[in-house]
Amino acid sequence: MLLDPVAITKDNVKTPIDDGAVASADVCTGKYAALCKTAGIS
Repeated sequence: MLLDPVAITKDNVKTPIDDGAVASADVCTGKYAALCKTAGIS
């Protein structure tokens, strides 16, 4: 399956997680945990 690339920005950072493309547990670890919390990702 080919997908159109989309740039990830501060405004849409939750989109891949909400769409199920990546799990928040895989992204929001270590030094990124606080940034995820700020972005509203749990």
